[in-house]
Amino acid sequence: MSADPKVKEVQVRVEIVKLNKGDEPVPDVEDVPLDANATTLDLTNLRATKLPDLSSLRQLQKLTFRQNWLTSFSCLPPAEGGGGCPHLTELDLYENKLSDLRQCHWPADLVTLDLSFNEIKHLDDSVRPLTHLRELYLVANRLKRIEGITSLTRLRLLELGSNALRSIDGEQLRAVSGTLEELWLGRNKITAVEGLDSLTKLKKLSIQSNRLTAIGEGLANCTQLRELYLSHNGLSGAPAGLSTLTLLTTLDLAGNKLTSLSGVGLEQLTHLDELWLNDNALASWDEVEPVLRALAPSLKTIYLENNPLQKLQPQAEYVARVRAAVPNLEQLDATLF
Repeated sequence: MSADPKVKEVQVRVEIVKLNKGDEPVPDVEDVPLDANATTLDLTNLRATKLPDLSSLRQLQKLTFRQNWLTSFSCLPPAEGGGGCPHLTELDLYENKLSDLRQCHWPADLVTLDLSFNEIKHLDDSVRPLTHLRELYLVANRLKRIEGITSLTRLRLLELGSNALRSIDGEQLRAVSGTLEELWLGRNKITAVEGLDSLTKLKKLSIQSNRLTAIGEGLANCTQLRELYLSHNGLSGAPAGLSTLTLLTTLDLAGNKLTSLSGVGLEQLTHLDELWLNDNALASWDEVEPVLRALAPSLKTIYLENNPLQKLQPQAEYVARVRAAVPNLEQLDATLF
């Protein structure tokens, strides 16, 4: 009986997977060919525990060293007569094994630093010298508080999603309030919207998948916000605390426990283009429809599915009612018009 070709194919794929997911680090990282004139270098998924010698890469601007086994980082500083990476401004160390950043020595002129998916518990003063930094990514580490950023006075974006933060430290954020435009805090353990009073230039804020039960006055000064993501919290009743955010174009309140939109000033959000309200407890059109009509001139996308008011009537009637309230609607839930 001849062998089944499908079995051979499966066996080949299994062998490839085994090779790609081996447990031993690549022993010849120093043998990686380097172009002395390169401006970018991507060394992703080599299972390497150290960097190759970068001293000849005088033109290097961006280094990507993702999915390796690096425990510390040290780039040769610029030196007279050669050596170093004097133009390195973007460094991506996503998914390594960094934990104690005090052992790291960063290029002084970094503008973008990605340390996501490592094992970092503390920032301390480890990034303090990076005064040119504009974007700092720390997704999926083990941080319990916002710290070590007071010298980063040019910071524009701070990403701290999927850590263990329980509160928002206003003192740390005050130091970057003159430049910070994006703050990402999703998937933490934050219980209160606080510490944001100084962030008057903030344009994007995410506190998705935390433990919020109310917004309060925590966003009152964030009047430049364009995008606000508060989905998958414990917000109930009507979403009070948003009426001052009159420049909002995107508001995501999905996956909460909201029962009403009335009486909290949402009608003032006259630039709103996208409104996400799916998976709440909205049961009465009287608590929703007047707000939708007030926002109709700007609204283009609405998500309302998985609310009682959507489930307890025929789909065609539900769609017709929303479109009657918002005549210029381009998308309702997953349906495009």
